[in-house]
Amino acid sequence: MWLMPEAELPEAFEESAPEAEPAETPPETAVPPAVAEARFTAFLPRQAAVERWHSLLVYAHTPEMLDQIRSDAKRFLPELGGAPREVRAAQATVLARGTPLTFTPYAEGVLFNPESITIAWWEDLHRLEFRFKAEAALLNQAVNLTITVSADPLIVAQLRGGIVFESPESAYKPNPYENEPITAAPYHAEEIFVSYSRRDSEIAKACRNAYRALGFKVLMDVDELRAGERWDHQLERLIERATIFQLFWSENSAQSQFCRRECQYALQLAHQRNSDGSGYIRPVYWQEPMPQPPKELEHLHFAYVRLPRLSRHAD
Repeated sequence: MWLMPEAELPEAFEESAPEAEPAETPPETAVPPAVAEARFTAFLPRQAAVERWHSLLVYAHTPEMLDQIRSDAKRFLPELGGAPREVRAAQATVLARGTPLTFTPYAEGVLFNPESITIAWWEDLHRLEFRFKAEAALLNQAVNLTITVSADPLIVAQLRGGIVFESPESAYKPNPYENEPITAAPYHAEEIFVSYSRRDSEIAKACRNAYRALGFKVLMDVDELRAGERWDHQLERLIERATIFQLFWSENSAQSQFCRRECQYALQLAHQRNSDGSGYIRPVYWQEPMPQPPKELEHLHFAYVRLPRLSRHAD
């Protein structure tokens, strides 16, 4: 919970950088599993009435199915407010066929039914439908909705989109976007900076290895820093380079001055980009109950992940 006063933070990181780890030998497999590139797209209303039920569509699909899912989503236009917003995860991920994927939507003050859906990644197109209802307190507010896609214990993608919640009379007026084509930004590769307590190194390294197996570039101090380098400057360069800042939140990181400094720098970068850090800073936790988050991160969504015996594969 970062109780240390700001004045007591060190001027620079004084720990020495660890030695680079030896190259790891991948385990031998007799028959590699079939894999396919997975992409994730969602359709949600631009405006929605409070205290009314609405639809949210999420698709897991291969790249060539994008036109087909857009055609499929058009069948649900009335439930999506007439001209839905399309959002896509930035990262296209190669996953083994049959990988269980769990989709969990979240927005403050919004009820989702069901709370999450799990599928097995077998087909080229999977459609998932959620229903959601906003509480009356969100009237005339814009709310950020986050959909987390996880292949436990890893978050493989996050989709984010905004919804303006209005009164029923306003929300059901003719939609000015009704004749606009549905479009979205292109995909781009993501690099993940891992922020963790040294006491959680085993867990962080295990997740690093799993992320690499999925094709992500992981920026981690034990891999990127060389002995003799100043950690403060080099870590700042890595954080600036990353498109995702992954915070491993635990009782240990809650007491770590180094995690605090890394998060403060990530927040500073986000503010320079006119953002509150949502989507860029992605905290995950595995201890229940979740350790109390620091005040400066209370506005972010902390996602729960399961860590099933990954530590033995960490090194």
